[in-house]
Amino acid sequence: MGGGAGIAVVVDEAAMDREEMARSLILLNAKQDHHASLHACKTARERWETLAAEFRSQGPAREMNLRMELDQTRMKSNVNIVQYFNRSKLIVWELGVLGVKMADRQHLTALLHGLATKFKLRGTIIAS
Repeated sequence: MGGGAGIAVVVDEAAMDREEMARSLILLNAKQDHHASLHACKTARERWETLAAEFRSQGPAREMNLRMELDQTRMKSNVNIVQYFNRSKLIVWELGVLGVKMADRQHLTALLHGLATKFKLRGTIIAS
């Protein structure tokens, strides 16, 4: 053999696929506001830590904004019921990250209030 010994690089394609999937999932599930900072991250862990730092760094103003966002969330015509519920669950989760415990009844009230017209009768029945 001439020259230096070559270094064999073992590529774990399954691990690379999982990493790429994790990076994509984090970006797809993050609010648009966070995309700019997430695109700069090279790994899924970096993206996760970036989001965690952004949420931790928020104080009372963040809590107030999230509470208002939950109260003002309305189901749009281009959104299905599952997406609407998941959006509100995300807001409640974000409040939890800030240390705010949201009562189920308060969450349900906000959900029922923001339902699209076609679901109002069902909402009234649930609230009864």
